[in-house]
Amino acid sequence: MVKRGIDDYLSSAQESYNLASERANQLSADGSSRAKGLKSATLKKFISSAKDYAKAGELSSEEGNTGDAADYFEMASNSANGALRINPKDPSTIRLRDDYVSESKRLEDKFSGPQVEKTLFGVTLAASFIFGVDLLSHNITGSAIASGNTPIDLGAGALLLIASVIGIFFLVKHNASPHPPHPEKKKSKKKK
Repeated sequence: MVKRGIDDYLSSAQESYNLASERANQLSADGSSRAKGLKSATLKKFISSAKDYAKAGELSSEEGNTGDAADYFEMASNSANGALRINPKDPSTIRLRDDYVSESKRLEDKFSGPQVEKTLFGVTLAASFIFGVDLLSHNITGSAIASGNTPIDLGAGALLLIASVIGIFFLVKHNASPHPPHPEKKKSKKKK
């Protein structure tokens, strides 16, 4: 048996979604008895599309492409929403959509988690500290050749230095404070 890749699932999902969308448009225009069969087939196509997008998301997540995986799960939830437009009270479709939405949010939080923000914040603080010391260094060392002895340079240097020291204090304090364990880690500890 040939293993399907992400591109195969995406292609299949897009094809199913386009066909289901086309049929959904026909449903709104057609009021005949044929509409019941078309409704059932369209519902199945939307569900198929959602499952294929979700499978592409799972494969992408396994490969470490968290951002792409979050997008695929969001597309899966959109396909499930298409099915819910046809049959809004189907509990299995609602549950499927909710699972895809929560997985998309979880992966998005993982992808754009606080580590990126902490890193950028730390780099910005280090740069402002260095520029603050640089702007003040001419006054501290007594260099007569330097051109940085204007009051504006000294004020900007002092502000950068003070702001960066305060920011570094909060960054260190935040990293030192204990964080509660992730809910999934709590569950795995309880099972043991």
